[in-house]
Amino acid sequence: MVAIVFQMASCTVYRHVPNGKQLVTKVTVKGAPSAHKDQMMELVEEKTNTKIFGIWRVRTRNWYLTEKWRNKHSKQNTIWEAPSYYTEEGTQNTVDKLESYLKNNGYFNAKVTAKVKIKGLRKRKAEVEYIVSRNKAYTINDVSRNIEDYDIYNILEADKNNSLVKKGKTFSSTMLIDERERILNLLKNHGYYDFSREYVYFDLDSTLGNHKIDVSIGLKNPGLYKRHKVYTIGTIKFSNKDELDTNSVLLAEKVSRTGYGNAYIDDLLLRSMRLMPGDLYREADMQESLKNLRKIKMYQYVDVRFLRDSVSSDTAILNLQVILSPYTKYQIQFQTEAITSEQNGQGLSFNGRLYGMAGSFTFKDNNFLKKGIQMETRLRASSEISLNYYPKVASNNELSLSNSYYFAKPFLARLMPIDMRNEIDQSTLSLNAYYESNPDFSRYTANIAAGYLIEKGRFKHYILPIDFNLISTEIRSERFKTLLDTSVNLYLSNLFDNHTIAGSRWGFYYTNKVIGSKRNYLEITANIIELAGNVFYVGSKIFGTPVQGELSKTYQRTFLDLHFFQFAKGDYDFRFHQKTFWNNEIVYRAYVGMIYPFGNTPNSVPFEKRYYSGGSNSIRGWGVRRLGPGSYKAVSDNQNYIYFHSGDIKLEGNFEYRFSVSNLLKMALFADAGNIWNNPHNTFQVPGGEWQWNRFYKEFAVAGGLGFRFDFTYFVFRSDLGFPLRDPSASANKWFPKEIYGTEKFQNIIRFNFGIGYPF
Repeated sequence: MVAIVFQMASCTVYRHVPNGKQLVTKVTVKGAPSAHKDQMMELVEEKTNTKIFGIWRVRTRNWYLTEKWRNKHSKQNTIWEAPSYYTEEGTQNTVDKLESYLKNNGYFNAKVTAKVKIKGLRKRKAEVEYIVSRNKAYTINDVSRNIEDYDIYNILEADKNNSLVKKGKTFSSTMLIDERERILNLLKNHGYYDFSREYVYFDLDSTLGNHKIDVSIGLKNPGLYKRHKVYTIGTIKFSNKDELDTNSVLLAEKVSRTGYGNAYIDDLLLRSMRLMPGDLYREADMQESLKNLRKIKMYQYVDVRFLRDSVSSDTAILNLQVILSPYTKYQIQFQTEAITSEQNGQGLSFNGRLYGMAGSFTFKDNNFLKKGIQMETRLRASSEISLNYYPKVASNNELSLSNSYYFAKPFLARLMPIDMRNEIDQSTLSLNAYYESNPDFSRYTANIAAGYLIEKGRFKHYILPIDFNLISTEIRSERFKTLLDTSVNLYLSNLFDNHTIAGSRWGFYYTNKVIGSKRNYLEITANIIELAGNVFYVGSKIFGTPVQGELSKTYQRTFLDLHFFQFAKGDYDFRFHQKTFWNNEIVYRAYVGMIYPFGNTPNSVPFEKRYYSGGSNSIRGWGVRRLGPGSYKAVSDNQNYIYFHSGDIKLEGNFEYRFSVSNLLKMALFADAGNIWNNPHNTFQVPGGEWQWNRFYKEFAVAGGLGFRFDFTYFVFRSDLGFPLRDPSASANKWFPKEIYGTEKFQNIIRFNFGIGYPF
């Protein structure tokens, strides 16, 4: 067993540096063009070691401490960070790379010099500064074309406005690389299947003076007396096997299939193809065809083989063999997990943390009804108990059954324009049932939802035209029933009334993250608009009846004897990831959401759609549903019920500074701020809970803390220790209020939050 000493002392790491070597402690690039500085820093070979909080090189120091043990046991370093030493060779390599980069970006006369400072009492620190001397970047003076093939010349001439190489632009080699790729794609979309980038070349003339350069774009022919061939589609053969099959079925003229299939699947295959026999080959249509084939969920692997058949010196035939490898028809999966959750007042018989087990069974049919539909059925059961009431057992049991269907073509496809139909990447139908039981009530929920997924560039749109929920509750506890029957808690009574939520939603997800890149990136998750009850409201005017009694304070009319809510809701989640110089990350998050009732329920919204705050993904100094609304403070147990801690408006902001201690252990310093509020027009109000423009900004709760994240590659286990800094419900001083810090032990103030994955 090896004891690893974890000391945060910045100077001790240099004691372990061997004589004659220096740790690189600082690297700067001075005089670099601002637009290229980040890229130039990536080229530097002398990387400084990771710092925690930008001060301590703990990972490197522990690398030294474990070095003898690793050598003795022949163990590789998998946790700590090896030291980065200064070398003259590395510095010269960096100088060469920086100069090459600048010249490739138009700074032909740029020079880079390195200045090294050896520092410290034992001369074991090295600071490297790269100084860039540059003149004005070269700009393009004129663009000409040297193209031997007249047909290709006409294509490029017609598309010249889309060229990346234009007069007046700053010259860069990256521009030429991108222009070569653009020309390649352009010609492949005009039938030139076998055209390659090697045929495109550039001639440069930088002798004009005044930092100007002439660019000539040239395209070579494949031979002295040969032209590039234009390809048309000959035959198309779909094969379930990776070899040719003599037993084929004709689907259309010159289109056939071998192996498994039926009339419905054959129709899907034909509809998926954007290229048919006789068409001019277009790369974009070929990729779109493969994308459509992959939407048919029964295929695990989709690829295409191109078989060329020469016709003349200028034209040729391209035969397509599409390889389709189906999934195993049936798939079964079992899963068990240990679970824990916090139920702060879930019922009068409940309070505190629950512990239990959950298990699930999943069955997949990858060719349901032999129509290329993927069906997934999932049964999940869980049971949790509260140890606060031992030996009396208080349990929370849940059972859910879900059936999801993924279709290769969208619902109502015949009613859609072809362009819209082709944009839809996935069409889904889900049927769900959920049962929850605890000592106070049992709840039954049935749901049916149908929707589409559309991917456009960096956006993923989620459209659910149908989202219908039916909720039924049975009260089991007399104490709970007494609470609901009181006039003060009429709102709670209405929440547990049997009701429906019938609506539709439109949301999207956006990110500009580039896989493998260390650049900053943005993520946006938006529920742009959710509307509920509008269709039922129109129906209630014709087939409905007015609601009588106490429930008339919530609902105005019924539809087919069903109570239904009518509201509009929208919420937006913004996340920005900023990379730092120490290979760490700062993440900023902002969240805003609001739900507004109208029509049949002008003064109330369903509890299922209301916002709450606190917990492991929110304000981590408070438990789930223990914060807000506004400055509300419960003065008795009957006023501390979780349904009181909900709201119609939510504002939240989070900050995390994330850094690595080892490859396994990550840590974070975080700060959270926010709250929830009630709409002033809502029937249900608690003291200090309504939104007021002149005071809402004074009612932000603030929490801070330290997080530990154990990264096991496939999942991240997270534990965040949060504590309240500012409590809007405090009667006197909001910051570090005496109600919290003056009456409780510090270990009781800390809120332990557990979760899987990062909080945002």
